[in-house]
Amino acid sequence: MLENQTNPVMTEQENPESQQIKPAQPVQQKRLYRLTKRLFDFTVALLLILLLAIPMLCVAVAVKVDSKGPVIFRQKRMGKGNRPFACLKFRSMSVEAPHDCKTAELTDADRYITRVGNFIRRCSLDELPQLFNILVGQMSFVGPRPVVLTETHLLDLRTQNGAYSVKPGLTGLAQVSGRDLLGDEEKARLDAEYAHSASFLTDLRIMGRTFGYVLHRKDIQEGEQTVTAQSVSPQTNGYAPSQTVPAALAVRQVAATEAGQSMEWTEPPVTSAESNLTENAVKSEVAESTEPTEQTEETQEVMR
Repeated sequence: MLENQTNPVMTEQENPESQQIKPAQPVQQKRLYRLTKRLFDFTVALLLILLLAIPMLCVAVAVKVDSKGPVIFRQKRMGKGNRPFACLKFRSMSVEAPHDCKTAELTDADRYITRVGNFIRRCSLDELPQLFNILVGQMSFVGPRPVVLTETHLLDLRTQNGAYSVKPGLTGLAQVSGRDLLGDEEKARLDAEYAHSASFLTDLRIMGRTFGYVLHRKDIQEGEQTVTAQSVSPQTNGYAPSQTVPAALAVRQVAATEAGQSMEWTEPPVTSAESNLTENAVKSEVAESTEPTEQTEETQEVMR
């Protein structure tokens, strides 16, 4: 009877499948990383709140004196696991500004940004209240930037690629890779890349690069911006540079010399390809410039 019973305890030799089971080291590393990151976030956020208490109080007073409205701006943004939370910021815009719209989408953002708001936005001081979001565990120092709930396209892309498996951050991989100049697809791709390969070393690198972005105000767009004109080099007298300019200047020099005027100009070396491209333009310029000369010679002959 004992021989017919199945022994629940089997050695590795008796159970070949057990030889294929390996310790879930990546999962353990993820758990260790999450615990370490949470401890880091809580400790550093608490220290920064204590150290920056007086500067934050000064900013709060300046915001209150500069314009009417609350000092702290609360806005619903998407958090980890697609759970919205109240993201905190120092108010940098007037109370008349649209509430659930990102600044980059406003066509007249400058009209809503206050004087103090312009300064604290340039220095990223308006983000300091998010230290409290980090302290309570709603955010982290590094992660996908929390976006407003009206950015449905970006929210859908992040949800599809698993970017919301991590907490949103005060800064992130997309913020140091183009920031406001990136499209939704590229932002979502970078957010997913960070979510699937996050590590403590990666966080330190992103935070280090963030300081450079803040100091130089790189890739920031305040409202919709459209390029209306191109800057023109003063050497071209208001015209866009082209390959026909040297030939045209040479013709004008000949005409000026025949008229008794001085015009100093040294023609740069022209390659064979440039010569072929400008041959027709030179011929037309020469024809136009020589017509007045021929008429002048005929007039002189008649006067003689």
